[in-house]
Amino acid sequence: MSEGKFDFDAAIIGYGPAGVSLALLLARHGLTVAVVEQMMDLYPKPRAIGADHEFMRTMQFCGVADEMEGHISHYNGTIYRGVDGEPIQIFEAPKPPYPLAWCPVFGFVQPDIENMMREKAKTLPGITTYLGWTLTGVNDVTGQIDIAPADGDGTAPKTLTAKYILACDGGASTVRKLLGIPLDDLEFDQEWLVIDALQKKPVDLPDKNIQYCDPHRPATFIKGVRDLRRWELKLRPEETAAQFDDPENVAKVLSDYVDTSAFDIWRSAVYRFHALVARRWRSNRVFLVGDAAHQTPPFLGQGLVAGSRDVFNLAWKIILVEKGGVAPSVLDSYEVERIPHAISVIEAAKKLGLIVGETDPAKARARDDELRQMMKEGKDVRQRLSLIPKLLDGIMYKDEKGNPAKGAGSLFIQPMVKQGDGSRRLDDLVGMDFLVVTKSDALQKSINASNMDFLRRLGARQIVIGAGGRDPEAGEGITTFSEDGGVFKFWMEAFGCEAVVVRPDRYVYGIANSEDEINLVLTALKADVA
Repeated sequence: MSEGKFDFDAAIIGYGPAGVSLALLLARHGLTVAVVEQMMDLYPKPRAIGADHEFMRTMQFCGVADEMEGHISHYNGTIYRGVDGEPIQIFEAPKPPYPLAWCPVFGFVQPDIENMMREKAKTLPGITTYLGWTLTGVNDVTGQIDIAPADGDGTAPKTLTAKYILACDGGASTVRKLLGIPLDDLEFDQEWLVIDALQKKPVDLPDKNIQYCDPHRPATFIKGVRDLRRWELKLRPEETAAQFDDPENVAKVLSDYVDTSAFDIWRSAVYRFHALVARRWRSNRVFLVGDAAHQTPPFLGQGLVAGSRDVFNLAWKIILVEKGGVAPSVLDSYEVERIPHAISVIEAAKKLGLIVGETDPAKARARDDELRQMMKEGKDVRQRLSLIPKLLDGIMYKDEKGNPAKGAGSLFIQPMVKQGDGSRRLDDLVGMDFLVVTKSDALQKSINASNMDFLRRLGARQIVIGAGGRDPEAGEGITTFSEDGGVFKFWMEAFGCEAVVVRPDRYVYGIANSEDEINLVLTALKADVA
């Protein structure tokens, strides 16, 4: 990108979860950020209702994870019930020790966590918000955006400039439309009634989430945090969205599942569950993020998390380009890494949605027979997070054929570590940097002078996780920890390695077992980001 004078390093359009987390990550690393959001206040009702440990890891670097932890509920598993009401597929609740130190799947109330994020943003001087303003024009070459008051109160429009324009403005993205970026349809289009209700008295309800794979009325029940309960009901062919503008019709269909007198309906709306991906996620200075770039059916609970992955992937690259002196070409990897990954997640969610949403009775019975046979043979998937793929291309160590080398593109774990008294999550102690993590200090000391100079310029951290904690003989610049829990030991044994080079977004760049290998991996990293 050509250099020039800009009002801000980044202009973020949209202040939902993706927008505010992106603002937090950039501002906490010294970048100036303008946020443009047409609503004065955050949306007060739930939309997303669940997320996973990758989201919480991002929240660690945003500085709000510890506060959020007291406002989430642990996932207790999901049962898919077939035509006869008996199980045809079961997703089990993950058990500790957790690989990323957070509960792998959890529920929340979206306004609660968004408010925490916005309150944190208010403490950062690098963030300037334009709440109640709407985008009217964008120039992806010059970095210029035009904004005007959303309520037309007579305030004069403004023109701002930013080196990066980050479109976090949702599925109906104004930025995407202004730039003429088309959406590719991945062929999933269903209308579902979503009902959020607050439980006010005891009532008989499942203790787990339920997918009612009933061809008469496919439905979902989700046990939310505190007293929040959600039902999602697929519309029948004879039904229309307009019918459910009437609260009596909403209560009537809900009564098939629960005693409605035990609940206050907080929100109900008909949603069209889509599977869509923008054909391009970048246009010069503009990057699409979150729902502006992709929309997934909700059956894998990955909508919010997919946006969080976009945020983390893009943020560390912008930060290192602006603050770490790495090549601007690293930004080209955003689309390369995120588009295939997002499509894979959407396809997995689609597959689950097609299981739940089958309305042909004969096909539904055949589905039940097939899934029960898989359960009987032990071929079924028991952990839904096992459906999340690794990165397949981009900034990672490659083999001689140009494919990801062993371990590259995998998500690195977050062990609990100790340095003296107390146990803490690793990321709380090392920050959002490249990491070179080893089981002992020998490979750290074998890094050659050229690679060591590169690591220092990159701001990378050298970490030893071993048995003894702080080691005064480890060497200059090497931090040593002992592990609490065995997650790191198990991960290293599973990949059969002695060292791992980890990106700031905690995806693995490469693994190594010898002095030669660690230097080959670091030399390749130097070439990828120089």
